[in-house]
Amino acid sequence: MKRFLFLIVFFVMPCLLSAGPVEPAADRQTHSLYGLVTDLQGEPLPYAVISIPGTAYGTTSGPDGNYRLSGLNPGTYSVEGSFLGYKTFVKQMTLGGSDVKLDIVMEEVSHQIDEVVVYGNLTRGQAKALNTQKNDLRIVNVVDYEQFAKFPDRNTADALQRIPGVSISKDQGEGEYVMIRGLSPEFNSVQLNGQRIPSPDKDDARGTGMGLLLADMMQSIVVYKTMSADMDGDAIGGTVDFNLKEAPDKTMLLAMVQGGYNAQHSEYNHWGKDLEHVSVMYGSRYFKDKKLGLLVSGSYDNNNIGSILNQYTYVGNTDQIQDKRWNDYDVHRTRYGLIVSPDFRFNEKNKIRVLYTYNQYNDDEIRRRADFLMTDPENSTLRRETRNRIEKVNTSMLQLTGEHYIGRVKLDYTFANIHSNMDEPDQSNYRFEVKNVDLSGLTNLQKYDLTGRSELLPAGERLKLSKVTTAYETMTDRDNSAKLNLTVPFEMLGRESKIKTGVKWLKKKKDYLMDTYTGKIVQDGNANYIDDGTFGFIGIKTENGAGIVPVSSYTLDSPVNAASYDASEEVISAYAMAEFRWLARFTTLAGVRYEHTKNKYYHDETERRGSSSYGNLLPSVTFIYNLNDKSNLKTAYSNGLSRPSYSKLVPYYAKDDQSLTISKGNPNLKPTIGHSFDLLYERYTNNLGMITAGLFFKKLDDQVNSQVEYQIIDGDRYEVTKPVNMGSAKVWGAEIALNKRFRNSGIPFIKHTGIYANYTFTRSRSEFAGRTLVMGNSPEHVANLSLFFDHERSGWSFAWTNVYRSHILTSIGTDNMNDVYFGQEFNMDLSVSKRIWKGLTAQLQINNLTDQSAREYLGNPSQSGTRLQQTEYYGRRYVLSLIWKL
Repeated sequence: MKRFLFLIVFFVMPCLLSAGPVEPAADRQTHSLYGLVTDLQGEPLPYAVISIPGTAYGTTSGPDGNYRLSGLNPGTYSVEGSFLGYKTFVKQMTLGGSDVKLDIVMEEVSHQIDEVVVYGNLTRGQAKALNTQKNDLRIVNVVDYEQFAKFPDRNTADALQRIPGVSISKDQGEGEYVMIRGLSPEFNSVQLNGQRIPSPDKDDARGTGMGLLLADMMQSIVVYKTMSADMDGDAIGGTVDFNLKEAPDKTMLLAMVQGGYNAQHSEYNHWGKDLEHVSVMYGSRYFKDKKLGLLVSGSYDNNNIGSILNQYTYVGNTDQIQDKRWNDYDVHRTRYGLIVSPDFRFNEKNKIRVLYTYNQYNDDEIRRRADFLMTDPENSTLRRETRNRIEKVNTSMLQLTGEHYIGRVKLDYTFANIHSNMDEPDQSNYRFEVKNVDLSGLTNLQKYDLTGRSELLPAGERLKLSKVTTAYETMTDRDNSAKLNLTVPFEMLGRESKIKTGVKWLKKKKDYLMDTYTGKIVQDGNANYIDDGTFGFIGIKTENGAGIVPVSSYTLDSPVNAASYDASEEVISAYAMAEFRWLARFTTLAGVRYEHTKNKYYHDETERRGSSSYGNLLPSVTFIYNLNDKSNLKTAYSNGLSRPSYSKLVPYYAKDDQSLTISKGNPNLKPTIGHSFDLLYERYTNNLGMITAGLFFKKLDDQVNSQVEYQIIDGDRYEVTKPVNMGSAKVWGAEIALNKRFRNSGIPFIKHTGIYANYTFTRSRSEFAGRTLVMGNSPEHVANLSLFFDHERSGWSFAWTNVYRSHILTSIGTDNMNDVYFGQEFNMDLSVSKRIWKGLTAQLQINNLTDQSAREYLGNPSQSGTRLQQTEYYGRRYVLSLIWKL
């Protein structure tokens, strides 16, 4: 803490001294120029540059298009506004004895060849994104809603995979978790309006699944690849911030209706193959001067998904199949989303906003599983299981934000309450089996092709109900937080710079409970048997199984399940940073952040308690050199951290006398610390083109891995496993991105077309148990290629997109032959839209044109000796939409 206070003084005092004494307001008589920057359609333009040539005064408009230039003396000024893809705005303004409002309307750059070229929605969204990306002092990638709405992406993770350096994992073919520059989800932060989203994942990773967030509720998606001191420190890989829509200045009504077909691979298909989506959004401003704004948005999404998963185990390190498992997933997935967001602009210097959002995700799944256990081929076991469960996940957030100017000083604050919950109230598993089956006559190829429809029993034999279980599982994650920031402009070397300080308090509470029950089976004739090649009790859960399933009662397996725990975490942060504008083209963003973390844990089964606390000092600095008005060179260094998962911190002690193993938690685990270095060159054009090229390097210290020791207890040798901080890892790579429009090509056929492409190369090295491996979930190659057409006059637009990811390590085995990798993937999607009437547009989306499967291997797929461990197939998806905008 002493070092932290010293660094605050080190950064802040020179700024205050260089700013000079503050003169009384009556003597200075300085005033502000403020207003809203919009395009000709009245849409706000974020991050437009507003400046007064020949002076040090300049600023950028905020995410809502509003700007403010403070500290101006009375006089006449030439005000200039610039925005990529738009004509420069210039106007003479005179400031007298009060603040002056100047709304800036930007006109699109057009070129007349044989017709006037105007912007389509895709182009306009691209302009907003590129301006935000160009003028941010950090290294960021930005996607605007109008841009990703034209791509065939249903949820936010799918939209993210188009961004350089970003890859995603999938659940039933839909995007779920995000990896940034080769780092796993637990190393990245996912935020909603600047607020980190808790993770109600029952697997207890720090990463946040994004399957419940629908893309059409977002205004923009920003991926921060470097950190500044005013950002939360737990983002070594990067931060994804989903910005929700807010009330527009012009009344807006938008409705979307979608219907589609999912050409899934499920053999049985209980739920059907249809999919539907409906969303409505309304926004307007009321009263005099439009001080009160309101935005209301709601959405409903229904998706029936089916997939086939084949899994294989082998005899030793050979390619001879020992066991085969076949899974049929039959899923009914629904999502609900709601946004209510009023805001009030008291005057040009004071405004507040309230945001309430609720997202519900229901996943009703039937899983048919067939096991062919052939360790002894002459005495094999055939097993059929039907697993029925519904998973309900919801997240709600209530947020209050405020922004106030006191003279030239800006004060902003955020108060938030977020509640996430995962509930699986009724998991029902029914197992049928028959033993001592002779399968010695099956060849290796025949074993490979076994499915749930295979019939291997002699005539008259059936599988008998052998086990019935049910489970209840719930996890809650509750966050309360408060944040306060203070920004003070000051003059240094004749230019306006800024200092910013702030504090944040976060209190998190997480609870996990699981109970399992075993049913007592009674003899009930045919209900106890099924024929080979079939499954029993489809869609029947414990709550509706009475009188159908031959079970007389259920017995709780354990009074307290070993996995259940309670945890709390409190993080208190403070920071100081400064934006130094040394020269006309050279800027430094430097700061330091201190985070103090305090944890408390309780393990339900052993009634053990634990606590820990630690502090982290996180410096960061970015240097920005503007080579010219449209080219930047950015280099950055930052510290970040990744806190251990809660289940590893819980002081549990699980002893298994049969397997002679002991598993222990470790409340004294420290966070993994990351050191990041970045270098980026970026160039933009008025024609909304862009090329960026960058290098990055990350070093991770104190990774959390499992330590294995041996202990003699009562003469027996136990294997003791405990998570500890050990080992380090390095990640380095390069990325390049190109955004090119052919408007000025002189070729009429292609002037409305463009290309969007990016490629990221990543190398990583990690030490584990004496072995050197790549990091988990770190692909060496990630590439995107999109071709698009956007013609506002005819109303036609299309986007043809391709995403490639090379193989990734997902699990470390006993040796190289048994490490688990996901194979490479190539996905192709298509979106075509046509304006059929003013405000009414039709759109067709086709996903997974290549019918890409997910393949998992034992051993590195790029080397010899690889064996296929599992394959999963999802199918293509076709969606037709009608979009009406008033």
